[in-house]
Amino acid sequence: MKKIKLVALVGALILSAAGGYANYQMRAQHYYIVAGTSQYNSFYPVALEEPSGTCGAPGFDNVCVVSAANGYQQGQSIPSYECIIISSYD
Repeated sequence: MKKIKLVALVGALILSAAGGYANYQMRAQHYYIVAGTSQYNSFYPVALEEPSGTCGAPGFDNVCVVSAANGYQQGQSIPSYECIIISSYD
């Protein structure tokens, strides 16, 4: 009986974590980053428009677009540990 309760508890925890992650993804937004911002910076300043017409897959030196939580505006900086690089350019 204890094993069944334990399995049910673990299952509920996994479903709760998956639901929380899905909720976070729904609240994420894409942001353009100021031209010339290296992917190795600690912060990425938000821009109004795309910094380069040649934005491509992640892996180049300069950050183009990141995905982060909603609420950032132009001029604010997004900490690199709080976002995912979507595209970059050379």
